[in-house]
Amino acid sequence: PDLGLSPAQIAEMRLAYGADSPLWRQYLHTLLAMLHGDFGYSLQAGLAVSSLIASNLPDTLSLALPAFLLAVALAF
Repeated sequence: PDLGLSPAQIAEMRLAYGADSPLWRQYLHTLLAMLHGDFGYSLQAGLAVSSLIASNLPDTLSLALPAFLLAVALAF
């Protein structure tokens, strides 16, 4: 799609986000970063993904834990 960007701006964005590297290198870099707890930066929220996960974890656990316990109880 036409985003109204010049070729120089597109090249600058590709460089900034690492899209100029081969796909295997991008994958390896992302995998290693995730293993170290770096999940990147959310363009939509404007925050680190790890902070978004941390802020939503209590709500997620409050839903998942009772569901898991109910599933275990029904399994036996």
